[in-house]
Amino acid sequence: MKNKVNLKYIIFLIISLLMIYGIWYFNNSIQTSKYIEPEIVATHYNGANFVASETCLECHADIYNSHLKTAHFNTSSTAEKEHIKASFNAGSNELNLKGVKLKMLEENDEYFQVSQPKFGDVSITKSKIDIVVGSGVKGQSYLSWQDEHLIKLQASYFQPTGSWVNSPNFPDYSLNRKVDDNCLKCHVTFAKMKANQELEILMTALR
Repeated sequence: MKNKVNLKYIIFLIISLLMIYGIWYFNNSIQTSKYIEPEIVATHYNGANFVASETCLECHADIYNSHLKTAHFNTSSTAEKEHIKASFNAGSNELNLKGVKLKMLEENDEYFQVSQPKFGDVSITKSKIDIVVGSGVKGQSYLSWQDEHLIKLQASYFQPTGSWVNSPNFPDYSLNRKVDDNCLKCHVTFAKMKANQELEILMTALR
């Protein structure tokens, strides 16, 4: 009789321990994450909102990390050394066109295009390179903020020759062309003109 009581006690104890372990395992095996409202970085004309690509990282890390290496992701970026393919070294940082001489300079981790027309007003203009357009697979062009407007600079980089060239569809005299949202739609996630004609840009590389 005593052995039967002990056996029942042991079975009860084992079942209790298994239940406690089961509850502990269930509570600790389910990973929960607190929902955080993503930050809206831009709003489309149709009212849809854009969020930064980092928002997708927690659940889709493999897709996010592979996307960082694509030409699409790198088709626009801020003007930092790792993003600029063209050379700023002496001897390979100049472009001599019929009507203008251009020289590209690096100063204190910032990049500039210096333009000097050969005819008429020969004043020297120094423009800071702020945005890189193009992943560098075929080439890159460079944009400069002037007040609240973006200007496309005269000199671009052409990958097949590894050299500076006149920007596509530019004349061979001094010209900086204003950039609007239509110019950027192939190179950034989203761009639109604000009511005051300021340009709002959501770049994949500004993420």
